[in-house]
Amino acid sequence: MTSFDYTGAFAYTLTLNTANAIRAFDEPEFVEQCLRVLAEAGQLQGFEIRAYCFMPDHVHLLVIGSEQSELIPFMKRFKQLTAHWYKHVRGAVLWQRSYYDRVLRREEDIGGAADYIWDNPVRAGVVEDRRDYCWSGPREFMGPDRPEGLSLRSPRPAGASRG
Repeated sequence: MTSFDYTGAFAYTLTLNTANAIRAFDEPEFVEQCLRVLAEAGQLQGFEIRAYCFMPDHVHLLVIGSEQSELIPFMKRFKQLTAHWYKHVRGAVLWQRSYYDRVLRREEDIGGAADYIWDNPVRAGVVEDRRDYCWSGPREFMGPDRPEGLSLRSPRPAGASRG
């Protein structure tokens, strides 16, 4: 059996926890820095960031890769740069070792995975409406009028039944 190498056009949900459950993401300046690094790492490795949520002591992500995307270097870059900045500014270790990942199957609904991420602050009792939580996004995907394409499912041919 060949092992999965996390390379290619796959969608992933990721959860990264802080070391010792420190509340690193209570600091707006740091979350903004993390978002910049996330965007840069995504661009370098060919990942589109479809959903994120920075809770006080952990981060949820939904990313979609291209044919050349490599998840391991993407995550390594994100974690290294944010950890270095945090260590320099706060003098503490930021991340717990490793992260949790899940590869979404082609038939899975990316919209459902994104909803789960964006609803994290609601489930935690922080806000009543996910759009009220400032560290979730991208905002253009979060509302009821979000664009089509939040699914890996193949488009159904015209006239095909949903049956």
